[in-house]
Amino acid sequence: MISLKYKFLVIAGIVIVGAVIALSFSKGIIIRQDYEIDVDPLKDPQNLFVTARV
Repeated sequence: MISLKYKFLVIAGIVIVGAVIALSFSKGIIIRQDYEIDVDPLKDPQNLFVTARV
């Protein structure tokens, strides 16, 4: 019985890790937004980078 519980925990852990990795890779594909949170300081005509750091 202990080995069965151990196998279940290992399989559940692998499934959870796989789901987390899949969601982290597909975050940009599934959730599509028209804006970005990151501001590039070199391509910033409105100086949002300076105000974001204050």
